[in-house]
Amino acid sequence: MTTEIAGARPDGGDIDARRVVYGVLDEMQIAERAYHHQNFTAPLVADILARVARRMRAGDRVLLIGGSTLLVESLARLEIALDVWALPATYLNDEAKPYVRATVLPGNIAERCTAERQAYDVIVVPLLLEALDPDAAVGLMRALSAMLSRGGCLIFATANQSRLDRRLAALTGRAAVPAGNGGVSLGWPSSPEGRLYRRDELLEMARAAGLSVETCEYVRAEQIFMEMELLGVFAYSMRRLERGIRRVVPSTRDVVVLECGRRIGWEYPVKTRADIPSVSVLVERRCGGERLRTTLESLARQTYPADQYDIVVLDASGDRGTAQIVAAIAEDSACRIRVLRSEHGGPRLRNEAMAQIESDITAHTDDTCVLPDDWIESAIAWLGADTAAISGPVFASSGSAPRYLEVAGTRPDPDEKSPPSEVMFAASNVFYRTAVARAAGSFDETMTSGGSPAFGWDTELAWRLRRLGWQARYREEVYQFRYFPDDVSSAGWMRRQWRQAHDVPRLAARVPEYAQRSLLGGVFASRQTMYFDLAVAASVVAVRRRQARWLVLTVPWMSTISSRVDAWPPRNWPRSAKTVGSIALRQAIWLAGLIAGSIKARRVVL
Repeated sequence: MTTEIAGARPDGGDIDARRVVYGVLDEMQIAERAYHHQNFTAPLVADILARVARRMRAGDRVLLIGGSTLLVESLARLEIALDVWALPATYLNDEAKPYVRATVLPGNIAERCTAERQAYDVIVVPLLLEALDPDAAVGLMRALSAMLSRGGCLIFATANQSRLDRRLAALTGRAAVPAGNGGVSLGWPSSPEGRLYRRDELLEMARAAGLSVETCEYVRAEQIFMEMELLGVFAYSMRRLERGIRRVVPSTRDVVVLECGRRIGWEYPVKTRADIPSVSVLVERRCGGERLRTTLESLARQTYPADQYDIVVLDASGDRGTAQIVAAIAEDSACRIRVLRSEHGGPRLRNEAMAQIESDITAHTDDTCVLPDDWIESAIAWLGADTAAISGPVFASSGSAPRYLEVAGTRPDPDEKSPPSEVMFAASNVFYRTAVARAAGSFDETMTSGGSPAFGWDTELAWRLRRLGWQARYREEVYQFRYFPDDVSSAGWMRRQWRQAHDVPRLAARVPEYAQRSLLGGVFASRQTMYFDLAVAASVVAVRRRQARWLVLTVPWMSTISSRVDAWPPRNWPRSAKTVGSIALRQAIWLAGLIAGSIKARRVVL
């Protein structure tokens, strides 16, 4: 039995998509053989109908490319303006043919789009991408997006590469992608399957085409049986088993349905390197004094044209010395430098600044950083037409606190055993298209913790833009040097470390890309925290069972801190013991924060 799917009518009411589809099927004047083929495809038709109905308003226009008689007549029941671009091998009855405006081939649809002047609110493309290679599929997506009206939607349905029958075919050595025969199909149009796509491939293709993905779901496209089939007991049982597997494991279903629209900010002019876009550099005053002076001096030496960039110092401290330093640097600088005062810090401070500037690009940094002379030029060099964010490596400058003293996974600079993080888009080293960032809502001001900005508030915007169809690039050429102060000697360091660890699970929940690329096994903040958790568990078991052999499981953790202690001569043992205790205390605070944060965010990070 097909699952009922609900949608909404253009007049604001609800429809039962399944009932509409089967009502159309019962009234169709077609041969019995064609009826069985159309009935076999009813689940996907009902799914597409419900998606279209949820989006439609009175007077909206829909374009269907390909499709079937059942889908054409079902869409027509919505009383919308419907146009059909049919494929040559499509079976259409007399009731469906009047909606056909053109006959197209998969390979020339993009060309047809360029000549089309009609804008559509919804464009439906079922089971067509399979006939195209990835480059052609991206080209088709891009061409179709140009035909959308404001707020319009593209709906693609394409055969799932990981569907159950393909997996079984691979196990038995049969061909995984059968070629179409080119004849007339009584269900969906018959076209050669040149390539089947995985879900993640479809998402990447949509983003490459400048589309913002709204949903990407696995869907059952066919009835479990075609009524005219004759099946033995074994074949019947296997079909029932396959249906059960598809219900439990979505990735084994027949089709992937992708709903997407034009990416946010598509209407704004896009400037690239060749256009020499204007840049405003926002420098948050955090330390002040000589560090602020050093940062501004490095920015005043930039190789980028001085008349195309300016520097804005963001000051929430109220320190009068800031204005004096800025005035002194501005006196000898070819670019404009000014101060913007505010009572706020973190994301709100930067959002206020972005709301006021008129430059094409906004660069973000602070006065803990020293920038190379070609910092701006290097970033603009990678500013493609589809790029909204650019970041790069952050290297610790001399005098910075050792990396092992910071909560694992929270420092953007690399350690001695790993490459730079390509996940963190730190506010100390990132460039955004100003209009696009504003259109996306700018930095999320709700990402706070204890009244202060939460860890990752700056990273979230870049990944949000990426999900909205823009590219967020990480380039090694866009590097900087940053001072990381040691907070051990300052008051409240335990509370700050706990809070930072507490924020990590929330970022993992908000930005799945961070979890996928930064967390070990998707759970552990680092190898060091994993070994510490193991050491804690082993110590507890050893005490409870009074069995010292469990302590051997603390060896991996001890090996991670061995370089921090001196085992010889013996006179160094007290100092080494103090170091081990200090590191253990710090990591115990991290573990407590991670556990508390995991409970609150409902996302386990240890």
